[in-house]
Amino acid sequence: MHFDASFFALVALIIFLGIVAYAGGFKAMGAGLDSRAERIRRELEHAASLRKEAESLLAEYKQKRLDAEKEAQSIVAAAKADAEEYAAETRR
Repeated sequence: MHFDASFFALVALIIFLGIVAYAGGFKAMGAGLDSRAERIRRELEHAASLRKEAESLLAEYKQKRLDAEKEAQSIVAAAKADAEEYAAETRR
């Protein structure tokens, strides 16, 4: 019977995978992947909490901007009223 190089490569691969399985390499890879998945999950939770915090800060600053615009409009309206009053006094 004539065996070529691909047959021996297959046999070597099967032996290698058997040795890795016997040594617990697959368990170590699984544990490594599990720890990485856990780290990624924690990072995603942290990012979600940071996003919520940023959204609340954005809403707060938008409200402060609206309040400042209202105050500026009231100041401008008061200044216009004062200017009209002074103008009317000057005409008299």
